[in-house]
Amino acid sequence: MILEGVLVSGAAILVIVLQSASAMSARKQDQRTAKSLEDLTEALKDGFKAQSETLEVVRRIYDMHNHTDNDGVPLWFVPRSWAGTQEKIIEICQQISNSQVLLVQAIDRLEKRLR
Repeated sequence: MILEGVLVSGAAILVIVLQSASAMSARKQDQRTAKSLEDLTEALKDGFKAQSETLEVVRRIYDMHNHTDNDGVPLWFVPRSWAGTQEKIIEICQQISNSQVLLVQAIDRLEKRLR
């Protein structure tokens, strides 16, 4: 009888321990699930933010391309007739840059002679 009582008590303790372990495991699983849900929620927020930023950029590009001058020509449009003028401007800018390089070299030589 005593042995049966000990076995029953041992079995009851074992059941309690197993239930406790199961409850702890379930809590850990719940915590992992909650963490996964938090991570998923954060990822979704980041995705929505990126989508919102992209939409804003597209709107700005649309607005920029939608503006026209008094003649109805889009402001971003550059007429072909300006190509020659742009080439001349680039050529003049290159000449200015070359002149500045020559001036710097001349100033360096002068400084070396004065020392």
